[in-house]
Amino acid sequence: MSENPQSRLKLGQSLIAAGVLSADQLRIALQEQRASKEPIGHLLVSLGFVRENVLSQALSESFGQASIDLDSITHLRRLVELNLGDEKLLERELSHLAAE
Repeated sequence: MSENPQSRLKLGQSLIAAGVLSADQLRIALQEQRASKEPIGHLLVSLGFVRENVLSQALSESFGQASIDLDSITHLRRLVELNLGDEKLLERELSHLAAE
């Protein structure tokens, strides 16, 4: 899946505006992207310029979608399971919540 230059600039600019990326870091990542052809988001994370959860949040916002932290959901699921004490009951309750 390739990204057009306009979407890369929007992502980079939104990360700069959020104060989590510098213009120099974006420039470095874009130079690396031209050579490697990797998605800019992947490069920003692999270069250590932004954390994956920060990138996920920025992408979610750019698409107008809610960001979901899978680690938090996994922990929440385990807490609910421990509280209910019954995995089948947990599945029923989670299915009911998803249907709403």
